[in-house]
Amino acid sequence: LLPALANITLTHAAVPVPTYYFSFNSPSWSISTEAFFYLFYPLAILGFHWKPWIPFVAAALGVAATIALSLGLGLPPFGQESLTRATSHGMMSISPLTCFLEFTCGMYAATTWPFLKGCFAVSRARFTLLEAAAIALAAVSVIGFQDLGAALEARQVPDAVTLWVRFHASAISLGVLVLVLALDGGYITQALSWRPLVILGEISFATYMLHQLAI
Repeated sequence: LLPALANITLTHAAVPVPTYYFSFNSPSWSISTEAFFYLFYPLAILGFHWKPWIPFVAAALGVAATIALSLGLGLPPFGQESLTRATSHGMMSISPLTCFLEFTCGMYAATTWPFLKGCFAVSRARFTLLEAAAIALAAVSVIGFQDLGAALEARQVPDAVTLWVRFHASAISLGVLVLVLALDGGYITQALSWRPLVILGEISFATYMLHQLAI
């Protein structure tokens, strides 16, 4: 009953217990996390207009707090034996407090985009090089942080730290990629605007949300 109520109210991602955040339709944890983003958003906007660095610092402090809490409580990793217990995975991979840093990266990308749009007086061919560089940066970042997380895990660094490194540390490079592609100045974004690819993009999230039920 309690996981059902958490799902109905979209609060299940805030409960770091697998039987809550993975209950019923497991991908729905992401909808819950996003709902919290929208709740935090007015405060983030107020902070941004006061001092632009406030949302990022607040989000970073949230990450530090969740790492400290996970370490302090000695939370176990995700596994069959910890399905009904709070886990470091629930704190570091699912919790809205941890994931809000990615949301703030999106905020900064969105606020930067209007200033950059139209500022690049370069050919489409040259801008394509910038797009390729952003894609390469994101790929290297994602792969590199995955490898770094695995290396830290091999050195028995606590799970709370390695999970954040593996799943969240590449957020800034991915934000840069989104910003560069949103400028729509090269052949790569032109190719991505091909109607069949747009349709695939539009159905991708719905497919993600339903794939577990289909399986």
